[in-house]
Amino acid sequence: MELFEQKIAVNQLQIGMYVCRLDRSWHETDYPLQGLYIKDQADIDHLAKYCQYVFIDKKRSRGALIPKHTQAITQNPPQPLRAVPKNTTPFFIDPKSWRQRHCVEHYSVTTTLNAELKLSAPLMYLLEEQLAYLIDKINRRRRFDIEPIAESAADLVESLIRNPDALAWLCQIKLTRKPIYLHIMRLAVWGGIVGRQMGLNRFSLVHLTMTLMMTGIGKSLIKQVILSNHNVYNHTPEYQEHLTETLYYLKQSHFSCEDIISTIQAYCERHNGSGYPNALTGGKIPFLARVAGLVDTFDLMVHPYEAKQSISPGNAIARLNKCKSTLFDPNLVETFVQAIGIYPTGSLVEINNGIIGVVVSQSYEKRIQAAIVPLINRDKKRFAKFKIYDLHLTGSDAMQNDRIIIKRGLPFHLAPPKLVAAAHEQLFEEKKGFFTKIFE
Repeated sequence: MELFEQKIAVNQLQIGMYVCRLDRSWHETDYPLQGLYIKDQADIDHLAKYCQYVFIDKKRSRGALIPKHTQAITQNPPQPLRAVPKNTTPFFIDPKSWRQRHCVEHYSVTTTLNAELKLSAPLMYLLEEQLAYLIDKINRRRRFDIEPIAESAADLVESLIRNPDALAWLCQIKLTRKPIYLHIMRLAVWGGIVGRQMGLNRFSLVHLTMTLMMTGIGKSLIKQVILSNHNVYNHTPEYQEHLTETLYYLKQSHFSCEDIISTIQAYCERHNGSGYPNALTGGKIPFLARVAGLVDTFDLMVHPYEAKQSISPGNAIARLNKCKSTLFDPNLVETFVQAIGIYPTGSLVEINNGIIGVVVSQSYEKRIQAAIVPLINRDKKRFAKFKIYDLHLTGSDAMQNDRIIIKRGLPFHLAPPKLVAAAHEQLFEEKKGFFTKIFE
């Protein structure tokens, strides 16, 4: 029998429609059979966990009004953020559903920080070159090859699985020719760290890191004045253009991974429907897009396009907590905070004895007991020699009054870049000039 199929966005489904195909294989879902009658809203909500769009059989659909013009699935022009009524109840997401489906792995740290730095430093340098090449091609309106970046993303994930502190540290001490390169690399590293701690499998980790790196395509084309005035709570139409540009150039490059493209398309959506381009809500936003949107927002709080507007990671976490059930899934925010900690690796912190230092690694059991490198003493003078100070050990002193703990976090931009780089070279015995040549 001939099927009369019509492609339709999941959020346009109605009771009585018959879904004959998905935007992925039925085998990738928990449906025992192919084909589904939409009996109630729960059926639509369940489909939204897997799909962005489906195909309906118009002949087998019963009692449903088939739209003549379906909602566009891709390449939607950016629209201003939509106002959401204050008393609107947010779309509920069962935390167990995404945890059971996506958080399936448990990774252990298998290499020391020093050993992993030696492995990941060349990878960071290579990735910077690849991103510089990619953005240069885009700025000159030339076609580009994403395959090398995909290979580097897989290597990046393996490094983060072995020891997440190494790349997080390198993101803080390595400056680049353009801030956008470092923003893209930080997004990939943050995403990998969060995904690792959540228990995503390797495939999903590469998917997430690739998504976050590809978001830099469109951002690199936005004028600096627009970036400098960017507000993470209110994306102007001019800023929203980055999403259209990214999708356009991925299409022009014949990038064939539809899953990553779908995630990129939805990572600017928000829990309460105030995002763009389709004002999706709750579980209608693909899971990895929700994670990517949270990572992007966090990085732009602690590393905004205008550096002087940066805030500490602790303050950024406090702001994210205020966005629970509005911009972000509340359970996902809690999981995100558990994954990165209040003082993530690379954070600038003040210790209770007045010393200012930078976090070089974390205790994943007790995040406040981190290992830090003191940079500036209590007299506001720079240290000439550096050593790693392990608060996990000093925090176990018998005398409570003598305990050395982190007093507060500070914005990243207050860390003197040359001083952090000098500490790195002295502590980890890198080849002289490898990390300082970019300052000259």
